[in-house]
Amino acid sequence: MAKSEDKNDKIFSNLPERLLPPKKYFPDLIYPEDFSRIVWNREHLNCAEILIDGIKKRGLESKIAYYTDKGPIKYREIIKNTGKLANGLKGLGIESGDRVVIRFGERIEGIIAQLAVWMVGGVAVPTVPLERSRELEYIFNDTECRFVIAQSDGIEEVQKALDNSPTVENVIVAGDHSINDDKFIQYDDLIKNESSKIEPEKTKPLDANIILYTGGTTGRPKGCIHPHATEIYFAKVLTEHRGTRLGDVHFFPGPLGHAFGNGEKITQTIYGGITSVLFDKKFSPELALEIIEKFRVSIFIGSPTMLRMMLRANPEKYDLTSLRLVEISGEYFDETTFREWTKILGFEPWNTVGMTPFRHLFILSAKNGRKIAPGLSVGQPAPGFEIKVVDEKGEELPPEKEGYILVRGPSGICYLNNKHPDIKRYLERDMNWGGWSLSDDIYIRDQEGWLWFKSRESFLIRSGGRFISPTEVEEILNMHPAVVESAVVPSPDKERGEVVKAFIVLSEGYKPSGELVKELQEFVKSKIAPYKYPRKIEFVDSLPKDGVGKIQRRQLKEKEFAKSEQN
Repeated sequence: MAKSEDKNDKIFSNLPERLLPPKKYFPDLIYPEDFSRIVWNREHLNCAEILIDGIKKRGLESKIAYYTDKGPIKYREIIKNTGKLANGLKGLGIESGDRVVIRFGERIEGIIAQLAVWMVGGVAVPTVPLERSRELEYIFNDTECRFVIAQSDGIEEVQKALDNSPTVENVIVAGDHSINDDKFIQYDDLIKNESSKIEPEKTKPLDANIILYTGGTTGRPKGCIHPHATEIYFAKVLTEHRGTRLGDVHFFPGPLGHAFGNGEKITQTIYGGITSVLFDKKFSPELALEIIEKFRVSIFIGSPTMLRMMLRANPEKYDLTSLRLVEISGEYFDETTFREWTKILGFEPWNTVGMTPFRHLFILSAKNGRKIAPGLSVGQPAPGFEIKVVDEKGEELPPEKEGYILVRGPSGICYLNNKHPDIKRYLERDMNWGGWSLSDDIYIRDQEGWLWFKSRESFLIRSGGRFISPTEVEEILNMHPAVVESAVVPSPDKERGEVVKAFIVLSEGYKPSGELVKELQEFVKSKIAPYKYPRKIEFVDSLPKDGVGKIQRRQLKEKEFAKSEQN
């Protein structure tokens, strides 16, 4: 289907034009033929309505939707409270296209909040409780959100962010808190007198339904916009890809506020009518293995780091026979971990690819519940997607040649065009390809057409399945009086894949010490999400720079990885 301005006029028409890139950068959204008829011919499509109606039509209201640390939650409770919260939001004056920041850990209220926002035509902006006021303030202003729905734990960070966030009108808080401010509304008070019956907003198929934030490469994350139709496309395709069955129990330890965990725990779970494990506890390999055994998990979704950590917890001690598939994404999957888990499971884990800018998994290694890709190949494009391996000029490369990938299909890169200080460069780099989207990961396509992930071109640090921006950590470190300048690079780690390492030049009067290392680490934790702190710090006399004074992080990274190989 050819790209046209008429098509682009339909994409994200519920958002203010000032927040969108120029239309020449828009992705050329192309859906598989059967789904394309729905997108282009159907006047209305609300993803929350489709998800909830699917449960009702199959008579699954009495089925357990989630196992939580407070007990099982049935689908009827999800449906009831979604309606009540949606009506409460309507009472506050929410309008179609309004952005709503949602800030929860692994809490059922976070799932209900997102469904309710979708139901009334709002645009969900998931975040995690670890994010501090500085990060929240940026997201509030970048999205120009009117409402925030958050758990009470850490609500003080939301309150701090409001000082410089003029668009936020109300904060709905789930749980007890002591903030005396008319802007703050108790979640239970908002829903207690509301009806559970709700008339879904008649959103259009290509209206925005969600804005998900990347890890960022310039110290600020980029907001990635996706439509209602793409949400349902991924639900349908990934359900078929996995051969999802009503009896499946699903477990993914990743955060609800990040793209991967969000899609798995909300859309994939509800569309499939399956049961998902939702535990609001810090990940540990022992806990993950206990959950698989206790709840007879059949589908485990995770990252290579999680699998490496679980190997150290002696998985042979646990009954894992309920597992029928293990699907891995988010970072490089090493051969040793792959072989060890193949031996334990009796079948091969599936290596797949997803990225926040594309919403979910768009390169798949299985079909109808059966792995078809060889070994560690990430597979082939999901139905409806086209992928070209190209050089830096966008010229397609022959098989066995390493290159970037250009992607076109039912999702594509569309960055929010507002407060990011360097967004124009990213529009040019990632979205200026005639309707295709550029990923700067490096792949090869073999002679049989299978894709193999090779490396990441940028300096984003992948630690425990999460992306961390080096420049964001540097920005915080450089605020400390002890620091003249810093450079942050990835450092190899057996469990996490990579960890954050900071090279620091000290101010006059400061001397290297273990106490100073701890002080700097705690300083970073107090300013941004704690998982981003530098686990390793090395004090140096100077940093390598080029002729114009630019820090040569590549030299430091290469030295760090060479040191690891020698050890």
